[in-house]
Amino acid sequence: MNRFFHWFNRSAKDSGIELALKSAISHLYFVTIHPFDDGNGRLSRILADMILSQDGNDRLFSMSAQLLIERKDYYAMLEKTQSGSTDITEWLDWYLGCMARAIESSLCQIERTQSIRRFWEEAHRRTVLNERQKNMLSRVLDSSWQGKLTTSKWAKICKCSQDTATRDIKALTSRGILKKEEAG
Repeated sequence: MNRFFHWFNRSAKDSGIELALKSAISHLYFVTIHPFDDGNGRLSRILADMILSQDGNDRLFSMSAQLLIERKDYYAMLEKTQSGSTDITEWLDWYLGCMARAIESSLCQIERTQSIRRFWEEAHRRTVLNERQKNMLSRVLDSSWQGKLTTSKWAKICKCSQDTATRDIKALTSRGILKKEEAG
């Protein structure tokens, strides 16, 4: 651990290693050294993110979050790397690919957020909506919305009658905010 922390505490400039590579190597070595009974994975992910923040720029992605999203592949790659030779090239390649996916995911989230902001602030800033309509539009615009928007769903979520739900939806449809599919 002393050797690891001596290496870890050296700046990226001093070590001659790019931050992305230092993050990958630190993560792998810390989790492989496994100095504690519990929490080694969490600590290694924290260290990896900490290294990536050493350049002084604001990072808009989290390696830790992406590694948890890709947990199955992550554990398989760790096991493969730890049980193989000392060549960590495949680990580095996988880790950097994971980092690229984390960045892409963050860029998509930023675009979704900007799209929602444009919807509310630019396209519908002056549109008069009741609270049920605002609430449901926020839910529909959220990327986690599943399925079709029906009067039944609207009535259940808003705790209103089917007739009220129908009026709310028709008002949004007539303004071009919602679009009715041919099937309903």
